[in-house]
Amino acid sequence: MAICGPDVDRMPMTENHAESSLESRLEKDARFDRRLWKWTLVGVLLLFMAGGLAIAVSMTLLNEEWLKKQLVAQAREGFDLELSIDSLEFSPWQGTADLRGVKFRRGRPDLDLDGEIESIHVEMAIWPLLFRQVDIKQLVITGPDASCTYTRAAEPEQQETFDRVAQAVVMALVEAIARLIESIFQSLEGKEGYDVRIDHLEMIDGQLDCTVKRPGVEPLQVVFEEIGYSAEHLRPSEKGFGKWGYLSHADMETNIRIGNVAARWEHEFAVEPRVTRVSDLDLGQVDRLGSQADALIIRSGTLDLIYTDRGGQFDVQAKLTDLDVERNEEAEVRDFWFMSVDALDNYLEDSGGNMDLQFTRAKQGVQVSNDVEFVIAEIWKGMWAEILKRFEGNAREELKDWKKAGTEELRDFLQKKELLNEE
Repeated sequence: MAICGPDVDRMPMTENHAESSLESRLEKDARFDRRLWKWTLVGVLLLFMAGGLAIAVSMTLLNEEWLKKQLVAQAREGFDLELSIDSLEFSPWQGTADLRGVKFRRGRPDLDLDGEIESIHVEMAIWPLLFRQVDIKQLVITGPDASCTYTRAAEPEQQETFDRVAQAVVMALVEAIARLIESIFQSLEGKEGYDVRIDHLEMIDGQLDCTVKRPGVEPLQVVFEEIGYSAEHLRPSEKGFGKWGYLSHADMETNIRIGNVAARWEHEFAVEPRVTRVSDLDLGQVDRLGSQADALIIRSGTLDLIYTDRGGQFDVQAKLTDLDVERNEEAEVRDFWFMSVDALDNYLEDSGGNMDLQFTRAKQGVQVSNDVEFVIAEIWKGMWAEILKRFEGNAREELKDWKKAGTEELRDFLQKKELLNEE
């Protein structure tokens, strides 16, 4: 007999029925996941499109007039320069700009500067700007021509060499402490600004005309002609780069004209060995640039200088030819950086006005020429004479002992012409 009743409908589902229900739910979840992924992808694409459109609109707005205003504002704020540009071609998508007829001027009571640049060509990467990185591939400045007038103050009161050296040492210490404090505060500040990189910087056929004025002295003109400059892989935004960075990575050359006399300067620092050359420099003309109250007057003479740096080893050769000096009778100071002017004059008379100053620093020690020996010995003797004048009693006698010990060491150095090895 068949058994039937209300409990028959609540009998457990079969295994096939359970699997079918699970597959149905999984299929619904999969369809939902596909729809969610699809709309997420659409959202991301729309976001990228909106960002790209914003960038495209922004790049379109970066036209010549915008760039010209930016350059004028930056020149005024950053360098206190009044800048004008005759023509400017700018392609933001290609990252190129060409400027022509650039004129600049800066007026100060002690320094008046104005000039113009024939053309400037810039090539840079655009997209790194979004990541606060300025990548300048090429920057070429053609035909810069500037003139400046520098007005010097009247000559200060004359001081003994000892006092001038002491003041210089104190100022150097104060500057070092100030820079240390400044670097500590800078290290605590957040890093701001852009990372600037310049792959190639070049200046072609530049000229700088300088006039130095000083009360009671005839103005002196110094002209740098046919200036050439080339540098690679500059990193101006790196800490410690500074102004020296533009020289220590560069090759430069120029003709120097002081009055009617021409000289030549060549600077090769892009690769080792690093070399600087100065040829046919008129020391009589250069002396007019210095303090006219000095005890030493250079009437005439020529300097040829070669500096060679091989990385930890360097060599300085300075040849002074036909040097004619005399003592400034109006000067209250009787020495020139501790040296007796009369002793120097007599030495030059014996050598025919020629000196060969050579200083070489190598791994095995230091080598100096005979003329450098004379200069070191005279400076040492004059320095101690000035020091001992300022002390009396036991302090003076103790300093004499120091002088004796130091003189023996110096004499030994001058005889051997070398220092102890670094080992």
